[in-house]
Amino acid sequence: LENVSHDPAQEYFVDGMTEALISDLSRLKDLRVISRTSAMRYKGVHKALPDIARELNVDVILEGSALLLGKRVRISIQLVSARRDETLWNERYDRDLEDVLDLQSEVAAKVAGEIALRVTPREAKRLAKRQSVKPEAHIEYLKGQHISAATSPQAIELSLRHFQRALELDPDFAPAWAGLAHCHNVRASRGMAPPAEAFDAARSAARRALELDDSLAEGHAELGWLESCQGDLKGSMRSLERAIELNPGLTSAYTVLGRIYYCTERHAEARATMLKALSLDPLSMIIHTTVGDACYYAREYEKSVTYYRKAIELDPRF
Repeated sequence: LENVSHDPAQEYFVDGMTEALISDLSRLKDLRVISRTSAMRYKGVHKALPDIARELNVDVILEGSALLLGKRVRISIQLVSARRDETLWNERYDRDLEDVLDLQSEVAAKVAGEIALRVTPREAKRLAKRQSVKPEAHIEYLKGQHISAATSPQAIELSLRHFQRALELDPDFAPAWAGLAHCHNVRASRGMAPPAEAFDAARSAARRALELDDSLAEGHAELGWLESCQGDLKGSMRSLERAIELNPGLTSAYTVLGRIYYCTERHAEARATMLKALSLDPLSMIIHTTVGDACYYAREYEKSVTYYRKAIELDPRF
């Protein structure tokens, strides 16, 4: 989605709406949805849609714009058959900010209908699920999501504060608890905080997220991450497999699960899992590296070099 306000302060909202739509669509298991990292590489890039479709190996592209006007949201969106550059459907929505979660689900259901995707009764129920959230808390959550994508220690600490603020405003907002768990997991894994303390905080936050919404894939994924770091591999695999069942497009769950596989010498499963992540996020240097790792630990060194080189091509500083 494009920021038509041209106000840099609205980037968090536009990017947050983009990520939310990706998340809702990727819950549909028969739909392969490109993840945030790869999708965002085209932000602000004026490239022909057929070229983008070829680079990402996709059939359709969802594009449009988002604008936040006080407590009102305006979204214009169109679904394009990318290889033919032909519009399949377009719509404009004007809603109150408090209805934005309903709006995301409505768009996802509409897209599924337009491309004649078979939606299971369980998926339809998830799309129709309504969660109310205080608008101010949702704004803080979107800011946290937007900032954490930068991945630097400073970004993670600032993101943490936004998630905490969101929960002060709305203690029952499950996605903000999952965001909090993610920040604590990163802090523990990178030595930004005492690991025992940060992992305990991550566990509490992830469990609270799942108490509020057991269908939240991100909550299960964060729980799986910390379980893997603390040596509970069976528990971690259960959590990660549940996350993938709920959201087949959640690349972070695949990469942690793939690591468990190669650490336990299940090399074929490790490679298949990492390649699945790569199919969802083909322009991510981190995921190219994880595929390289899966090949490396299987002693397939020539294959691993191919993926490591591709990661460096994507970002020579990596």
